[in-house]
Amino acid sequence: MTQLSSHGNQQFDQQNICSWVAAEQKYLTAINQRRLVVLSGKLNWSHSIVQALITYFARQSTVPISWQAYGQGFLAQDQANTSNYRHQLGTENNCIFFADTDFHPDAFAALSGTLVAGGIMFWLCEDLACAKSDLFLKRMSQKCLLDEHIYIITPEDELPEQASLSSEVVLPLRCSNSQCITPEQNDAVKAIIKVAQGRRNRPLVLTADRGRGKSSALAIAVAQLLESSPALAQNIIITAPHQQAVAIFFKQLSKSCINGEYFPEKNTFSFAQHNVRFVPVDVLLKMKSAATLLLIDEAAGIPVYLLSQIVANYHRIVFSSTLHGYEGSGRGFTVKFLPQLKKQCPEYKQYHLKQPIRWALNDWLEAFTFDAFLLAAQSNINETQIALLSSSSKLVTRRVSQRELFADETLLSQVFSVLVTAHYQTSPSDVKLLLINHQVRLFVSFIDELVVAVALTIIEGGASIAEQGLVAQSKRRLKDQFLPQSLFLHNGIEQAFSYQYLRVMRIAVHPFCQKKGIGSSLLADVKQYAVDSGFDMLGTSFGANVELLSFWFKADFSLCRLGFSCDKASGEHSALLLQPLTEKGTELTRVVTTEFYRSFSYLLTQQYQMLSTNVVCEILNQWPNVLITKLTSHDVKNINDFSHKARLFDSCVYSLHLWLINMLSKNMNNENVESVNAKTSGVLIARILQKHSVEQLCQHYGFTGKKALNHFIIESVKQLNKSS
Repeated sequence: MTQLSSHGNQQFDQQNICSWVAAEQKYLTAINQRRLVVLSGKLNWSHSIVQALITYFARQSTVPISWQAYGQGFLAQDQANTSNYRHQLGTENNCIFFADTDFHPDAFAALSGTLVAGGIMFWLCEDLACAKSDLFLKRMSQKCLLDEHIYIITPEDELPEQASLSSEVVLPLRCSNSQCITPEQNDAVKAIIKVAQGRRNRPLVLTADRGRGKSSALAIAVAQLLESSPALAQNIIITAPHQQAVAIFFKQLSKSCINGEYFPEKNTFSFAQHNVRFVPVDVLLKMKSAATLLLIDEAAGIPVYLLSQIVANYHRIVFSSTLHGYEGSGRGFTVKFLPQLKKQCPEYKQYHLKQPIRWALNDWLEAFTFDAFLLAAQSNINETQIALLSSSSKLVTRRVSQRELFADETLLSQVFSVLVTAHYQTSPSDVKLLLINHQVRLFVSFIDELVVAVALTIIEGGASIAEQGLVAQSKRRLKDQFLPQSLFLHNGIEQAFSYQYLRVMRIAVHPFCQKKGIGSSLLADVKQYAVDSGFDMLGTSFGANVELLSFWFKADFSLCRLGFSCDKASGEHSALLLQPLTEKGTELTRVVTTEFYRSFSYLLTQQYQMLSTNVVCEILNQWPNVLITKLTSHDVKNINDFSHKARLFDSCVYSLHLWLINMLSKNMNNENVESVNAKTSGVLIARILQKHSVEQLCQHYGFTGKKALNHFIIESVKQLNKSS
């Protein structure tokens, strides 16, 4: 065993650790495992070891080593990845050097997933034993010290003794199929092909944790479909939350179908007359293509209501989803979406891949990553418990401190599991946020000590004149200042930073406990805390859809801003809502709400032209009374003339525009709003307010032509006008 001493021969020490790493990788490869090694000491010491290893790897011409570095301070800075760690998903590495002084959990978790069997992940830590002030790093430190499979090396310690191979080592069963690696992956490929060639409306849900080969299975199946049906042109579409998520799919497809060609700039793969292309979710829903097969990779990262729309429009679908993802966990997908899919497609099939492809089933690094970032956190709540508890127990909500979370791993796990289950964007970084951000205020609802709902909030407001100047010049974006920064930049509120806000980042209710008023009760408790603490406003921001807007409107929040562009993954526009708590908060909310509604109907013809008509209707329902333009006698005559076919649409459209806003505002007449069905409001909003073309409306709503569309609009106006 070699002593690593900061006072000894540096070159001698480096040579020994290089030999030790080479032997360790050989051992780990033999047992199909991966390991975390912590280099705990001054960064100049750990960096010198990394540089020695990189040089050593470069000289191993017979066995090339693939590695990635994440962080700062490396001599080989051009090879250090400091931001785009997501681009590494799907790659394969033998070594990862993680030297991020800020410790980005998403990056650590994602990069760990790129290591193959025999791989070592090095965490360069200043001093693992002294992480006392940072609760997140202190928790990480404790987990490392308690894990027998993690090696911790300091300048003063000896290198760990090398383990010897055991005769009991059993390697995983490999598949004889030349394309697939495991029998499970081969079965998955068969199931995917069956969706394409079998009966319609029998989608497949393919689930797995990272490293199980599900994306490769999609590509192998597609390659077999392309090569087995040369006479029948295949139009295959793949979608995902973001473009990078399908990189491994196209990489494997290029390997499996060697005679095809991939065009990265078009996100398209071509073979003979066949095409396989990536289409973003929002585009997919608008185009309604007649795809022979639709693949949805990382489906858990897409909102449930959008997945349901996709199911309604496409008939041969494969949903591929990571249950414990590195960019966002997927329990919400299984709890919320699968019951809906069962209603829409009762005969859907489900297949789960358990066997890892790139490492052992009980891999040491994967086990640590899952535990450290709560990727496998699950609530113990079941529907039977909730039924019993709800009838015999009282809901209790209280604020939970970071110290309490740190001290109680069970509570932390329960809180995180509810966030994971109820919110599709929860990621490993949220564990760090919960533990160390001093601006965070966490509120938890319990039923008999079981966590049923969580509100994650953060204090915002207050910035120096210098900081505001940098924001105004687009030279800086302030951390934890989303609401005032948005109001300052997008709403033109120069004094936005002088208010105190409590922003609701997430409010999550366990799916078994939803529709019971728990979320509203929790929000009321958050509001009371904000009032007692002297905040000017409660605020929130989210992707606008009818369900969420309805919830926040019922809680007396006002819409102050709607983003002009929609998110490529969800197809939703970002909404910002406020609820005033003080007089000056009330005045600010009135100003920004007024300005939003003053311009909203004008922006519907361009910036919001493709906004969902259901969302438009929900927003119109909240139109402030004082801003509604009253109809003149001439407007009333125009509407009557149009509904009796005495006047043409174009000559009456402005009066119809004013009439429709009046009609759909619940502040004016709630009965009218409730009497308008979705198709009627959708057609009227799209044609009158958003100025959609006749061709667009006929295609979307199934009208046979302009005459049929005009007849529907005239009859709708006549009936609604009569009821009012």
